[in-house]
Amino acid sequence: MNFRKILFVLAAATVATAAGCTSSDGHDHSSSGGHSSEYPSCDAIIKACHLYDIGPGPVHDCHDVGHAAKSDADCAPKKDACLKTCNDAAMASDGGMEMDGSHSGHDAGGD
Repeated sequence: MNFRKILFVLAAATVATAAGCTSSDGHDHSSSGGHSSEYPSCDAIIKACHLYDIGPGPVHDCHDVGHAAKSDADCAPKKDACLKTCNDAAMASDGGMEMDGSHSGHDAGGD
């Protein structure tokens, strides 16, 4: 009887731990168009920061500003600083190669 209780408690703890460790941040990360904003300044922030939001910090804060906004006025004053923050993160993550959409982050070399 004790074995069943212990097994039940362990199973419940495992399920609770797995449920508590999801990486959901409250907004859609699918490719179905849900990762954008109708407000131009906010949309620019979201698009600049999304790939580099890897957890708590300035990039995450900027990314959240874009998603939490109720109007463009919520993002416009922070846009320049956030774009710089996220561009700096992009430059650091790709070895200094500026991301301009013409490549996928890999050096254009021979095959």
